[in-house]
Amino acid sequence: MTSTSSSIRTPRKVSISAAARPAKVRRSQEERTEETRSKLIAAAVEVINEVGFAKTTSLLISKRAQVSRGAFQHQFGTVQNLMLHLVKHLSSDLVGQIELESVRYASPTERLRAIALRYWSVYQSPEYRAVLLIWIGSVPHVELADRINSLMQSIDGQRDRNWTEIFADLAIPEQDLHIFRRMLLAAVRGLAIHAIYSRTQVSFDEILSLVVRLWAQLTDRTRIPESIA
Repeated sequence: MTSTSSSIRTPRKVSISAAARPAKVRRSQEERTEETRSKLIAAAVEVINEVGFAKTTSLLISKRAQVSRGAFQHQFGTVQNLMLHLVKHLSSDLVGQIELESVRYASPTERLRAIALRYWSVYQSPEYRAVLLIWIGSVPHVELADRINSLMQSIDGQRDRNWTEIFADLAIPEQDLHIFRRMLLAAVRGLAIHAIYSRTQVSFDEILSLVVRLWAQLTDRTRIPESIA
């Protein structure tokens, strides 16, 4: 009797050709650069908050970001350049975007509340604490302090223009509008600094309520009638 075992074949492994394999998506140079910069920025925020302005070095940041010091130097050159970028990122990119996003609200008061609440959120962040330490730490470093001051003057002017555009439906004199913006920003920053260094609970509700009441008094007298606007 012939054994049937000899007629049973072991299944052969089918190899997947290179053409059938899913192709790896190669990132562009821009994407790789942006990823490296994002890692270094996030690492800088952590390091500055942990060791302070004076002890922050490119080596510590590079190690935390898990990138080479060569990559750090290629992206930012110096620690001061990275710190300046951090100030710009928070003051211009984050806060400026918050202001421009508020235009979707129909009511000027709703726009103001949206801006104030987002200010409060950003200025409680680790990024703001790092920027605060940079501002304080840069005082004896004349070159860095001058660069930060020049940057902030430019950003401040752009913020004024943002508010002029956002509240174009109000007949508020530009000077009054810009003063109100600075008053709001100073109040938010001051309370945020208190929140960072205080052990007590800090609430933004009372400040926001007062700001809204002051805003209402200003806007009620200056709204442009719809028939005119």
